[in-house]
Amino acid sequence: MKISRYLLYKRSSIILYITLMIIINGLIVVDIVELKKSTMIYLNSLTLLILLIYLLIEYIKIKRVYTILDEALQHQSYHKLLDYYSEDLLMKKFAELFTYFYHHMHGTYGKIVHDKNDFSDYLTSWIHSIKTPITASRLLIDNHTPSEYLIAQLESELDTIETYIEQALYYARLDSFSKDYLIGEVYLKDIIHASLKRYAKYFIEKKIKVSLNVNNKKVLSDKKWLLFIINQIISNAVKYTNLNDTIQIWVQEDERKTTLHIKDSGMGIREEDLPRIFNKGFTGSNGRVKEHSTGIGLYLAKKMVKKLGHDIKVSSRYGQFTVVKIVFYKFADYTDIVK
Repeated sequence: MKISRYLLYKRSSIILYITLMIIINGLIVVDIVELKKSTMIYLNSLTLLILLIYLLIEYIKIKRVYTILDEALQHQSYHKLLDYYSEDLLMKKFAELFTYFYHHMHGTYGKIVHDKNDFSDYLTSWIHSIKTPITASRLLIDNHTPSEYLIAQLESELDTIETYIEQALYYARLDSFSKDYLIGEVYLKDIIHASLKRYAKYFIEKKIKVSLNVNNKKVLSDKKWLLFIINQIISNAVKYTNLNDTIQIWVQEDERKTTLHIKDSGMGIREEDLPRIFNKGFTGSNGRVKEHSTGIGLYLAKKMVKKLGHDIKVSSRYGQFTVVKIVFYKFADYTDIVK
């Protein structure tokens, strides 16, 4: 920090001093004409000396702060500010406020960068995934004459494309979730029926039976987002269930919660894979066996369940079954969870 810049910073003090000296000297000249010239010089010199000492002390203090701030900006470390102002209560509060805003903005920036990279990675993966059914559709058209088989296969590939597009749309809406949901009473039976209807042809193709015991149970949720969540679960259940097996869907209820169970008698999940099934992009050993496994469906389901104030749990025995449970808390507990 240059002295000229410091003097400019302290210009108000200097102007005040000059103004006071003009007034004092004027009064002396008017009221005490016989005052010796040397006395006036001495008085002016003394006050000027006091001003210079004051400015020097202030300059040393401000220069030190300026240096600390300059180093903090260069090295992005602000702990010295708190150390320097440890005895000055007001300035310490300013330093704490400054440090807080720095860390807050730094964290926000880091999150923005992370989310951007996260979405970029997902988009890249999504583009590669959606190319597969598109390529398969073109091969079917090129290598087959028009037939019911061709139409059925094309419908299957189009369903896959639709699923990927739907996942991408909901993924993009995760950050704006608070603007796009409405909590209300939802009949689980209606949601389940809508999901089963969507995947009906796959149930028919694999001759999978459904055991449904939901009755007219109502839960607090958002109808659209809940349907997407259940679609992901039933889609996986159908995908991994063997021919002629059964998918069971039922509800248990107590004073605090309603729990929806969706159980398939398919290949199950290995014990070492269970803790990671909700991780984005994780497909596990089952995903390497089955086609069209992106590892994004359960990741989105988990995110949405959490935002809706529900809970989701999975238990499985490899080679025998998998049970997915969605826990809906009743109103009194629901408000606590949302908070």
